[in-house]
Amino acid sequence: MKNIEGGKLYLNEESYLIERLDDQINWYDRKSQYNQKWFKRLKKVEMIFSAAIPIAVSFMEGPLFLKIFIATAGGIISIATATHGIYQKFSKKTPTSLRWEMNC
Repeated sequence: MKNIEGGKLYLNEESYLIERLDDQINWYDRKSQYNQKWFKRLKKVEMIFSAAIPIAVSFMEGPLFLKIFIATAGGIISIATATHGIYQKFSKKTPTSLRWEMNC
């Protein structure tokens, strides 16, 4: 059986499916790496800005209670971000299909 798909000649269905599957896995891998890099960049920006809030407040003019409130909120955001990152890294993730099978 000869199939022509996208200008390529396939001798059998199995070779077509294997190549197509490999192509899709490679595409998913590239996209995953790209998204992971952007996620890490944005997390770094988030940490820098949340840590900069208490420092910036010290140069601000205004009532003392407002400075304390903003600095405390910035500190809480920094701690929450770091804590979330720690627990996210060590959490066990299972694919959706596996979770469905475990619930049956």
